[in-house]
Amino acid sequence: MDIMDDASRQTATAWQFVRQHLGRIVVGVILVGIVYGAIAVVLPYQREKRMARKVETLGGKVEWDYYGSNFVPLQVRDKFPFFHRIQSVELRDQSVAPDDALLELASLSKLKSLMLVKSNCQVEPQS
Repeated sequence: MDIMDDASRQTATAWQFVRQHLGRIVVGVILVGIVYGAIAVVLPYQREKRMARKVETLGGKVEWDYYGSNFVPLQVRDKFPFFHRIQSVELRDQSVAPDDALLELASLSKLKSLMLVKSNCQVEPQS
């Protein structure tokens, strides 16, 4: 009978802890969700923004497209472009396109078009 009392006492203590700290637990879960959202949305946008600047300094053009929810108004989409991703890249008349820039472009998940016009790019076969 003593074992049952210990088990019920532990259960009661656990529920008391949850009741006392429920507000903190809920706030913690909400903050974790906000931080995860910031990491999952803002960091890829910042990375693509850096890549777009690099392409533009090489004399290229970058087109963006929106990949977020359709219920977000256009004014909000334009003001907070975190859901925009690079859709196409165009490099013209480049005698040399840096290898690191091309490797970064290969990592773009939403890239639909890559135009290298009059660029001195060579593809080396991989062994």
